[in-house]
Amino acid sequence: MLRMSILMLLVGCQDTIKASDDVTANEDTGADTPSEPSTEEPTSSPTSEPAQEDTNQPSTEPESTEEPQEDTYPTGPYGWNPSMLWDSNAGTGEWTSTGSTIGEMCLPNAAGEEVCLSDFYKHAEKDIIFLDFSAMWCAPCRAAAQGEHEFIAHLESNGWNPVWITVLLESNSGSPTQSDAQQWAQDYGLSDDKVLYDTNGAWFVGASSGYPTVHVIHNSNMLIWDRQAGWVGPSDGYWNDWLNFFSGSNGLLEYCATQPGAIAQ
Repeated sequence: MLRMSILMLLVGCQDTIKASDDVTANEDTGADTPSEPSTEEPTSSPTSEPAQEDTNQPSTEPESTEEPQEDTYPTGPYGWNPSMLWDSNAGTGEWTSTGSTIGEMCLPNAAGEEVCLSDFYKHAEKDIIFLDFSAMWCAPCRAAAQGEHEFIAHLESNGWNPVWITVLLESNSGSPTQSDAQQWAQDYGLSDDKVLYDTNGAWFVGASSGYPTVHVIHNSNMLIWDRQAGWVGPSDGYWNDWLNFFSGSNGLLEYCATQPGAIAQ
């Protein structure tokens, strides 16, 4: 169980969806800085392979002509359930075995290219995906964008290799366009290829908890570790606590990484 030393309710740090009647937004969500989780790593004695005798004889086995098979995207079960279950009243979070695999998603980005989640599956240079469903009119979404560079840098300084992907579900006046995605990237100094947009509302379900909803996914198995409804930014007084809540000696990511099934072997 992950215990939080400070309870920060994200009321006022999230906006409810205003354009979709099919999505229900939660009124409040808890998130905070965890205290020391159990991060004991199993130890094992190193083993050594027996020395092989050199017979100086050529191998008689035919060389394999088969090409290595590419990893296919996980088959599910798909859904939006996070592995972490939070009790905001008790100030605790606990890993469960009910977390979902996130299904494939392909959308255009600000650069005019199609981007799919499978592009990041088992990516050699990344491990954690932050999938952010936002709206341009949403103040907490803008706060998240303002702090994105510092947030990613903090995680990298703690040994993680994260990637942040923003999916714009609404512009200031309706469905987002490529120019809206370009404007979002320009306003916050973000990369065009990581700002996606959904013109037909197919992915409103990703923001069912309100704006922004950020899903934390490990790319070894595309398992949803956590879901945060609401976000804080650098101008908030507990920004440093927010950074440490995610990654640090007692952080959420470190806790999740020690749980069974969290990372595909």
